[in-house]
Amino acid sequence: MQSPNDIMKTRRLSLLLALAVAANILELFIPSPPFLPWLKIGIANAFTMAAIRMYGPWAGIQMTVLRTFISGFISGIPATSLLIGGSGGVFSALVMGCLWHFFGSSGLLSLIGLGIAGSFSHTMAQLCVVYALFIKNAYIFWQIPILGPVSAATGTLTGILALYTCQFLENHEVPEADPFPGVHHAYSIRPLIKLFILVLGTGVFFWVSLLKIFVLSSLFLCIVLFFQRRSRTLALSLRFVPLFLLTFALNVFSEPGHFYTTIPFITHEGVYKSSFLMCRTLSIMLLSFALFTRQDCELLFTSIMRAVPSLSHSMEVALRGTAALPSVISILKDFYLRSPRKGFIMRIRYFREGFAGALADVLKIV
Repeated sequence: MQSPNDIMKTRRLSLLLALAVAANILELFIPSPPFLPWLKIGIANAFTMAAIRMYGPWAGIQMTVLRTFISGFISGIPATSLLIGGSGGVFSALVMGCLWHFFGSSGLLSLIGLGIAGSFSHTMAQLCVVYALFIKNAYIFWQIPILGPVSAATGTLTGILALYTCQFLENHEVPEADPFPGVHHAYSIRPLIKLFILVLGTGVFFWVSLLKIFVLSSLFLCIVLFFQRRSRTLALSLRFVPLFLLTFALNVFSEPGHFYTTIPFITHEGVYKSSFLMCRTLSIMLLSFALFTRQDCELLFTSIMRAVPSLSHSMEVALRGTAALPSVISILKDFYLRSPRKGFIMRIRYFREGFAGALADVLKIV
């Protein structure tokens, strides 16, 4: 039997998780610059900061891992989501957790400063992972002079949002009614098997070094998706076109080797390397598409809860957040659509004054 404080903590973390996942999903519809695919506002980071301030660094890391898992399953690409977004999110959560532990409680660091540090560390971790696993070209780090000022701006925005969120949660009690008591779902071992196959397959793809293997695997997985009647999910790959373009542009012109006689400045080795890296990334994405559906997300968390009792609290937070997610997205969408269509100052005032009302509506369903 959970104590009232434990129930309040679970509900608050579920609210933050649902908001973070909803922010991740909504940001998928915001186009990125062609050669800066990881340049996002990072609104979800605000709710990670709120968890760190209220419940400590471990809560922030837990929040980051869970939202990365859920966002990856809902988008259909848990492998690439975990590798790119998860690595950056966990590293930034570690950085923010350490900074808040040593400087935040003493008042030397505000949430805005924490947001700037988290935004920059998140971007740097993503760049390092993309360099090591996907692009393998040091020219990618030339983006740092651009990403630094952008991180300062987005970090300031997320810091302000985190401050408003913390103030709301500290001044509002969790409703006594529990619309999802126990959050029980059907148990199945299939999601765990699928997760094992995905991890194993991704490891094999990173171990193999033949372009023909990736071309054949991509074709095979496309056929599997066709017979699964999930060919529409292939459209999700379009979100990674900027990453493919960046991989091609950085490697095809910079890789040393034998130049083409008809096309100067382009080498055979550069074309092969860029094709190899792009096909490998595509194979990993298609493997995620073929293995997982959105329904597997809750089944996976239930399976982990049954298999690892020590993670039951984290999985309950995940299940509550996932169950509330459709309603949360609807609330945030309506909140945005009600904003004034004209006038920058009017819209800022609306978001500042109406944000607490949106959070109150979300709190009722988690």
